[in-house]
Amino acid sequence: MSTMTTTATDLQELDLLIRSIQVSRILGLVADLNVADKVPANGQIKIHDLATACAVHAEPMVRILRGLAAFQIFQVSMDGAVSHTSRSLPLRTDVPDSRHHAALFWNGRGLWETYGKLDVAMTGGIPHEAAWEMNRFAYLRQHPDEARIFDAHMTTFPDRLPAIAAAYDFSRAKVIADIGGGNGGLLREILSRFPTPRGIVFDRKDVIDSLTSEHLLQGRISGQSGSFFDQIPDSADIYMLTWILHDWSDEDCVRILRACRKAMGSHSRLLIGEDILEIDPARAAAMAYVDIQMMAMFGSARIRSEQEFRNLLDESGFSTLRIIPTSAPISLIEAIIKPDA
Repeated sequence: MSTMTTTATDLQELDLLIRSIQVSRILGLVADLNVADKVPANGQIKIHDLATACAVHAEPMVRILRGLAAFQIFQVSMDGAVSHTSRSLPLRTDVPDSRHHAALFWNGRGLWETYGKLDVAMTGGIPHEAAWEMNRFAYLRQHPDEARIFDAHMTTFPDRLPAIAAAYDFSRAKVIADIGGGNGGLLREILSRFPTPRGIVFDRKDVIDSLTSEHLLQGRISGQSGSFFDQIPDSADIYMLTWILHDWSDEDCVRILRACRKAMGSHSRLLIGEDILEIDPARAAAMAYVDIQMMAMFGSARIRSEQEFRNLLDESGFSTLRIIPTSAPISLIEAIIKPDA
């Protein structure tokens, strides 16, 4: 029998975690209604006016916002005035560290149905395929609204994109190819700091077809579509794989890396941007949940250790030069083609 004591606070916090599905769903609803943008950043709005602006009824709106206010997300006064708190401001779309797209992404139907099948992972299945009878990328092709939210979410990491751009000297490159680069957010961050290089963003056709001239920096970035299992644009000086390999099994990672090697010249560098696995979960709670996300979406995909990345690179014909830490949790793994590969 354990001698450990469970306090009333422990039980209260556990109850909130058990019911956190409610909080997440409410945040997604609030983001979908764009509530945060309709509440003045430095003022307040009456609940009836807010409900009218959102084209919903006032009574359910105030109940929803009271639920969030219990977590210091928005403030609701006794007379029905709504104002921002430091926790609700990041839900606005016009702030640098916005979590608006994150709230939408984590409430996408594709994810919710997948997590309803999480139990199949315990016996070797893939929850997303059990839920949808297709893999994640096929699902995104068939649901472009969720795909565009995913693309936007991947570029709203306020610490990571600047951290990558600041951690490496891109000034000597003429062409930087971002493989699986989504809507080009990382390239835009890099090119804003380094005036000389041009960029290539390479991704699925549905992703590239959605890009605007603003995404492509009025021509400084070119978009190319295709599969990174087959043929990758050649002649770039730097090839980037950022948050890509954790989506794939070891076998598929080797296929992607070999496709990169085939496209690269002898002078080219490969930069892999990934979280490096921290074994102690007490030191890496967020990473543990990313790892679970990979299991739910892709099965054998996962966060990897430094040695596992070195092994993948070695098998694919690369030599690892160095691991470059950044100011964010992500690291850059720099590699070149083996001389004898």
